[in-house]
Amino acid sequence: MYKDEESILFVVNPRSASGRTLQRWKNTEKMLLNAQVRGYRTAYTSKSGEATHITSKAIKGGYQHIVAVGGDGTINEVLNGFYENGQKIAESSYFSFLSTGTGSDFQRMFPDHDFIGAVLSIIRRERIIHCDTVRAIYSSWAKNRECRYYINTADLGIGAETCMRVNQNTKHLGGFLTFLSAAIRTIIAHQNFQAEVLVDGIKVFSGLTPEIVAANGRFFGGGIMIAPEAEIGDGLLDVVIIEDISKGKFLLNMPAAYRGDHIRQSCVKMYQGQRVDITCSKPVPLETDGENPGTSNTSFEILPGNILLAF
Repeated sequence: MYKDEESILFVVNPRSASGRTLQRWKNTEKMLLNAQVRGYRTAYTSKSGEATHITSKAIKGGYQHIVAVGGDGTINEVLNGFYENGQKIAESSYFSFLSTGTGSDFQRMFPDHDFIGAVLSIIRRERIIHCDTVRAIYSSWAKNRECRYYINTADLGIGAETCMRVNQNTKHLGGFLTFLSAAIRTIIAHQNFQAEVLVDGIKVFSGLTPEIVAANGRFFGGGIMIAPEAEIGDGLLDVVIIEDISKGKFLLNMPAAYRGDHIRQSCVKMYQGQRVDITCSKPVPLETDGENPGTSNTSFEILPGNILLAF
C-alpha cells in the first residue's frame, strides 16, 4: 500500500466525455486491483455542482488527497470544494486531476503520459508543486454577488459564449471540432461589448471588445493557446484583451491563436498583475474553467501557491 493511500478520494464524473469517463475509470479500477493498490475510495457525481459538496465533506472528514476525474468543469467543481467562506478548509490537503473531458485544457500545461501512469504517479505523489489559484467575484445568473475559484482560465465574451454553446449541446465531435464549430457559430452571432479593465488598480483599457481573458494557465476553448506566457506558479494573472475588431478579422486570426501567435497582432493587448477588475456596460457571460457561473461585473485575484497540486 502506498503512503497515505487510504486518505485518497477519486471524485468521478461518469457523464464526462459523453460517458467515456465512466468506462475508462472502471478499467482503471481493474488495473489498480490487479496491482494490489487498495484503500482509496471512489465517489461518483450524479448532478452539476455535486463534486464540490463531495470534496468539501471528504476534506472535513479527514481525506488528505482529492482527485478530480472528468473534464475541466469537474476539475473546477472539485477545486471549489477545497474552500469555504473564503478560506481553505485544510491547508495540507492535496489536489490532483485526471483529465478525461472534451476540452482538457488545463491538462495541456503538463507533460503527456499514459492514463494509468498518471493514476499511479498521483497516488504516489511523485511530483508536488504549489499551484496558484484565482478567486473570482461576479454576478450570478440570479444577480447576486458570488465568489468562485478557478485554476486555469476565466473570460468574458466570445470564449464564455462558446463555452455555453458547448455545454448545452452534444460533444460527440471531440474536443477540437466541438469547440471550433461552437466558436464559429458564436462569432457570427456575437456583438462586441463596452468594458473598462483595471489591472492592479490601473486602468489599462476602456472601449469595445469581443473578449477579455484573465488566465492562470495557457489554454482554453479546446486547445487555443490564449495566454502563451502564463505560468501556474508565478503569482500573476495574464490578462488578454482583444480590441474592437470585425468578425471577419477575428475568424482570420483564430488559427494563429491555437499556436499562441495572436499576441503579435496590434489588436491584442497583454498585461500581468495580481488583481483584475472588469466593468461592463451590460451583463456579459462569464466562463471559469469551462463553467458558466454568471456574468460581469467581475474581479479576479490571484492566490499565489494556494493549492498543493500532486501529479
